[in-house]
Amino acid sequence: MKKAFPLFACICLLVAGGFAQKMLTTDEVLAGARQDARVRTQAGHLEYARQVDPRLPFLNGVSLRTQTDRLELQRQRYTVRISTNGFREMRAARRYQQVGLLVAESRGRSLLHEALSERYELLITHRLAERELELYRQLLLVYEDKLTVLHTQAALGANADVEDVIEAEYDRDETVLRATAAEQVLQESRNTLVAFTPGAKTGSVLDTAGFLSANNLLLAATSLPDQALQHPELLEQAARVARVDAEFQTEKAHSQKLLDFVQVRHDNRPSEPLSRDISFAIGLNLPFRGASTYKMAELKIEKNAAEAELLQEQAETARSVQEARSQLLALDAQYRQAQQQLTGNQAEHTLRQAAAGVAADPMTLLRAKELLLKRRQRLLNLEVEMYARYLDLLDSGGYLSAEPLVNYLADRR
Repeated sequence: MKKAFPLFACICLLVAGGFAQKMLTTDEVLAGARQDARVRTQAGHLEYARQVDPRLPFLNGVSLRTQTDRLELQRQRYTVRISTNGFREMRAARRYQQVGLLVAESRGRSLLHEALSERYELLITHRLAERELELYRQLLLVYEDKLTVLHTQAALGANADVEDVIEAEYDRDETVLRATAAEQVLQESRNTLVAFTPGAKTGSVLDTAGFLSANNLLLAATSLPDQALQHPELLEQAARVARVDAEFQTEKAHSQKLLDFVQVRHDNRPSEPLSRDISFAIGLNLPFRGASTYKMAELKIEKNAAEAELLQEQAETARSVQEARSQLLALDAQYRQAQQQLTGNQAEHTLRQAAAGVAADPMTLLRAKELLLKRRQRLLNLEVEMYARYLDLLDSGGYLSAEPLVNYLADRR
């Protein structure tokens, strides 16, 4: 019976000692997502791509050729050939470059979304672990009091039921194990929150004073704008479709290029005037696409597949958003029903009478308190599901990373 106290005391000291530490706000934790290694790496790549900004030039190449006529050095021929890129090619290549930047930007938002999702999940886990640990602390006190009463009854010869002692010991030991697991989750989430927050010091604890309560989850969810199509994965897939189309247009422009090259030749014949030594030529491409036809057909197939994948992802996202909303609505109804059951029951009435001075059996009071705590535990279990569905809604709907960034765990009542 006494072995549970040292462990329980350690748990309480760990929780209570944190309040003397530096407090972390949810805003600080979420703001740290922009400093995530993945996000910063992608941002650096995007900045580099913008600075380099390659463009297809008009001149594709200049070549100089020399040829000896009749094996006489004084009759050397010189040819300068200038190959060019078409204006359509240049515009298409520019568009392809812009789409490439769009793909990199959408990838950056996807990584930011992932980083924010991790932090939201961690904040919720930390908050619920705190609540769970507090419940186990109160339950543990009840079971310790039960054992004290039963042992006192046995010492006074009141014929205490051995089965009651066995059951109370089992409940106490189970509660100790669950409290230990909850404390470990709490400590791990606290350490990860510190690691996720730039400038946070070891030992800092989360300030949950303004944390969004379960009572307001449905209100917060229904006030969200309808922007399911803003999910970063959808934007990234749409950018991929645009990139394939830009590549197709580039290949098409290349196949339709008319001017191939411009050539100037000097024959260097000593006996001929200069006007006869210099000649000009141009090369024109005939309208025969050749291998470009095969390449463009491949790109059409690839674009069609990408568009089909985008439509499928849009449908799945819309369905996920709708499912999260409906499930949260159902859970909210269960939660409010459980809240009503928490008050007005016989256990709550018995405890209220005992507080007013009405005499009652100690075991009856402890049983009433135990059942009330288990009702609160059921409420907490519903909260776990509600926060999970709320996060699913924020994630699937793309709200987490939508600009401007908003802290959706802050209570704005």
